[in-house]
Amino acid sequence: MILLSISITGVILIWKKEYLWLSVDGARQTVDPKLLPEAIDNIESSYASGEVAFIQLYSEDLSIHKVSLSERRYAWHNQRGDKVQVWSGNQRWEDFFLDLHHRFLMAIQLA
Repeated sequence: MILLSISITGVILIWKKEYLWLSVDGARQTVDPKLLPEAIDNIESSYASGEVAFIQLYSEDLSIHKVSLSERRYAWHNQRGDKVQVWSGNQRWEDFFLDLHHRFLMAIQLA
């Protein structure tokens, strides 16, 4: 059962980039590395002090950045650092499948 779960979720996650292209505004724009300093400044200024835990800068045909926030919240920002989407926990399917694939949903907190 564990191997089947890992196999199925792995196959689904292969298409994560393409799904993000379709589901997140601006995710398929041409990546401009010169915008990274501006994006980081804009992202950090969008939140209160200490609220941003981690900024994952994407490249290679994915022009959005994932920001990990406090209290299991996350956000997508475009390549200029403008906020596109905010969610918490595993509300987006790619986070759910990633947790299932790597951690067998141990990270899900029941409220």
